Amino acid sequence: MVAQDLQYLLSGDFPIVRCSGCELVYLSPQPSEAVVAKHYPPRYFEVYTSAVKHLIAEGRLHEDEYVHRLNRLGPIRALEARPGRRVLDIGCGCGLFLFNMVSNGWRGAGLEPSEQAVTFARQQLGLSHIWHGDTASPKFPLKVRL
Repeated sequence: MVAQDLQYLLSGDFPIVRCSGCELVYLSPQPSEAVVAKHYPPRYFEVYTSAVKHLIAEGRLHEDEYVHRLNRLGPIRALEARPGRRVLDIGCGCGLFLFNMVSNGWRGAGLEPSEQAVTFARQQLGLSHIWHGDTASPKFPLKVRL
């Protein structure tokens, strides 16, 4: 399956694949740092955390349009919560997707390069299994018990 940018509608395709052994869903090939940087302008997290704070204040965390758009993606829609299902959200931002997955019965963890976003996710959404780092040099326990 190929996905496009749902946030800023920037051009480019992102191939999504699923491992037949462990069912891990991921982008392949991984986008370069330059491509990723285009999708995260300098004020990205400031604007995003402001929007999530609004959803919290209104009690509408499960009604976020971003989550609804993700649910339209085949691989995401096909993932149903069952006992033992876990999700690792690499680049989890402020944790809204992870929050919704956990709220729907998943056990989840996240890895995020923005320390500001990690702090927000922990403090505002109560997500304790989010670590600051990136896939090149992860700074999270490799054996997390969820």
